[in-house]
Amino acid sequence: MVGGLFDDAIIPSVRNYYKTNKQFKYFIDNISENDFSKTIDFITSSIFKHTKEKINGDIIKPLFDNDLCVTIQNAIQAPVRLQIPQDFLTKLYRTSHFKNIRKLKRYIKRENIRKFFAPLHFKDDYPISKILYGSGYLEMIGKK
Repeated sequence: MVGGLFDDAIIPSVRNYYKTNKQFKYFIDNISENDFSKTIDFITSSIFKHTKEKINGDIIKPLFDNDLCVTIQNAIQAPVRLQIPQDFLTKLYRTSHFKNIRKLKRYIKRENIRKFFAPLHFKDDYPISKILYGSGYLEMIGKK
């Protein structure tokens, strides 16, 4: 498995929708923190209007920042998303006479909603990680 659910099913579907739906394309091309903030305000006020339940949306607004907007655009707008199997990269390293070839793993601290996915990116052998991300994004290193 290379890509997992996100790269094999969700992102291609969203990218296709981006190409065929002008309203969605405009939204993605112009997405901003303010869009998320307004939507959170709408949701929390609607919940209050219908149920009288108060939810403090300001708590979750920082989880939808500019970095998340750029990440969404990068996933959807890029003309090509390559999926290269790890064994293919390992073979290239061996062909170039590298030794001690391994996948780099580093935990990336996030400040937005992706902080809840960071552990799954890092622990790529965790069962749900394999389903969602496959072998994940590959950064390889070797010694010559």
